[in-house]
Amino acid sequence: MVVILKLDHLEYKEAILDSPEFREKLKKHEKHIVDTNKNIKNLLKKFEDVLNASNELQIAQDSLAASLKDFQLGFVGEMSEEETDLFESFECTYSLFHEMKEFSNKMINTGQKLIKQMNDFRRVKIDQFKEKKKEYERQNIKYSTALEKYLQSSQNLKKERTADEHSTDFFF
Repeated sequence: MVVILKLDHLEYKEAILDSPEFREKLKKHEKHIVDTNKNIKNLLKKFEDVLNASNELQIAQDSLAASLKDFQLGFVGEMSEEETDLFESFECTYSLFHEMKEFSNKMINTGQKLIKQMNDFRRVKIDQFKEKKKEYERQNIKYSTALEKYLQSSQNLKKERTADEHSTDFFF
């Protein structure tokens, strides 16, 4: 069953305020994207396993179908009803294997297209998210560093002013 999660909207004004609620929502979104990436990788692995098994099954079915088609049995006299039914069963089974092969080929082609689409989505969208997240973290570090420097300098100025006021108080 496919589960669709509904995440809270990320509001621009919350981002500016950088509220704890916004941070929590952002963490949920990030976790969802990481989980989605893991789930896609897992799904792709399982899909590829099924396609590989389908290819192996198809090879075995082709071999059996060829054996059924080429099966020869010698008769003495007229063929009995049972022998006629046996040969008709071989022909019917051969044609069923042929139909299964056609269906299997369609399934494999569709599966390969789906795998490509999912890989493209994962590579483009999720890698794009990861790059933007890294850039955001770099910019956040720069901003935090600049803010700390500003606070440090303003505290130093405050200390200097306080020291100047105390030193001027002694002269009066």
